[in-house]
Amino acid sequence: MCERSVLIKAVLEVWSSGQSHDEAVQSAVAQGPAVRTQRREFLAAPKTLQVRVEAFGRTRSMEEKREILDIWKPIFDGDETVDLHAPDTILWALEEHGHISEEKTHLGPRTTEPRRVFFGRQVAGGRSVDKKLKDGEKAFYQRYDLSQRAVLGPTTLENELAFIMANCALAQAGKCGMDPFCGTGGLLVALSHFGVRLFGGEIDIRVVRGWAIAYTKNKEAVDEAARKRGLATAATSEASATAITTATATTAATATATATTAAAAVAFAVAATAKPSASDTMLGAERETKSASGLGLDYLRSFAAYLCSIGLQIEGLEPTTEPPAEVEPTTTTPTAPTTTKKPKHPNQAKKQVKDFALTNAGGLNVFTNFVQYGNTPPDVVVCDNSMSPYRKVPQGWLDCIVTDPPYGVRAASKKSGRDPNRRQVEIRDVGSYIPSKVSYGEDELSHDLLGTAADALRDGGRIVFLVPVDLADFLGIDRAASELREGCAEKETLRAMAYPKDGRPKKDPRLCISETTRDPLLLDETRYLDFIPRHSALELKGASLQVLSGGLARLLVTMARLPRER
Repeated sequence: MCERSVLIKAVLEVWSSGQSHDEAVQSAVAQGPAVRTQRREFLAAPKTLQVRVEAFGRTRSMEEKREILDIWKPIFDGDETVDLHAPDTILWALEEHGHISEEKTHLGPRTTEPRRVFFGRQVAGGRSVDKKLKDGEKAFYQRYDLSQRAVLGPTTLENELAFIMANCALAQAGKCGMDPFCGTGGLLVALSHFGVRLFGGEIDIRVVRGWAIAYTKNKEAVDEAARKRGLATAATSEASATAITTATATTAATATATATTAAAAVAFAVAATAKPSASDTMLGAERETKSASGLGLDYLRSFAAYLCSIGLQIEGLEPTTEPPAEVEPTTTTPTAPTTTKKPKHPNQAKKQVKDFALTNAGGLNVFTNFVQYGNTPPDVVVCDNSMSPYRKVPQGWLDCIVTDPPYGVRAASKKSGRDPNRRQVEIRDVGSYIPSKVSYGEDELSHDLLGTAADALRDGGRIVFLVPVDLADFLGIDRAASELREGCAEKETLRAMAYPKDGRPKKDPRLCISETTRDPLLLDETRYLDFIPRHSALELKGASLQVLSGGLARLLVTMARLPRER
């Protein structure tokens, strides 16, 4: 259980319990010499031990913990050896305080007395309680910590929550799972750890191909993933791109000084952009187009067009404001991100070269993290969830759907469509055309998501997703009256509420709620039903609330597909 769980802290063998520490000590001593002798097996030398004082529902100071340790002295013989770094035995003095409390944490620490006290030996450690121990066993999910992950996106889901959702979905090897809003694949990484066969859907092609959305968190991991995939590393691509830029991109001030160098480099770059002749084709493998830097002509062709698109002059090529034609990417020659903006500052040009190099290295797409961890990558479809591209199977084809839909706060919620109030656009090239997008309402998104789950899930299959909640609505607080300044219109969306254009309004102290709140209104699960979308073919299995900042929260919802009629 501890090897799989994320939230279990420890499994304890209870030695004694009571309403207070004194009562629990008396209970332990009263159990007699035979029981005491049995416990000496875990406490006597050469065994080492550590005693942890923990309180659930309240925070204890170090001074209070020392006083509690003094209370437990009677159960020891005095010859035990303490080791705080790598003990053989871990003992817990555990307090349980009321789960629901009217006391507000932002007003100060709780002062309640414990309801029950337990004392026992740790049989198995879970979560990351042993992470500070020298030889402590780390939790399995720490391997996927975001601080060490190769590629992240602006809304990558936190690692622990991703694995909690995977557990709620009963993820295991041999099952099929999908995230219809996969983004950079944070949830898919968690599912892949358990051996799930993965599918993903994403409307933004830039995210899938790694264009300008994701960013590199662990450069060493990106380079290692590139080497495994047979691609140029980010460092090599950047160095080569910088060298080509230096040789070919000239300004009025340096045109004369670099004319000779540029002539030779441009001749090569222009040749790379030209169509291959018959003699070129006959060269076959010898003409596999590797330059001295290890980059192919396809790379130089796309890069030369990219330089022109951002306003850099290349002899032999006319500058253009039109974006370069999109080249169908392969595993070895990804295309450059297109842009029509001319860099206003030298540092901006350097960043564009660096971004282009990272893209060419294959280091920013959704598959890099799977290569980093050696997990099976997903099959990702660039599609719109409002118009599902998946064929309906009578008995379903998925075992689980795990997703974090865009709320419209940090990530815009969009679907394919066109604003009727904007001018019509003539589509000249269907192959390179990217459809326009319009706002995707929360209710409509939830309706489409649950509809997809009802169609695609097998009987008993689970869907696990997050639902945004405005705590003002949850608690019955009139945010418009208490938070908005005079003259401001009432906020209609979560994003408008969280990021008002006219500046953040004064916070309502009633919405300054701790993540560890035990407010009865927030812990009453029956009240969650009003905020959870429903579907007649899906059964609600459970929901839990996570309090966020800014008066926002989100519900983790788990549903199961009801059996179909035979």
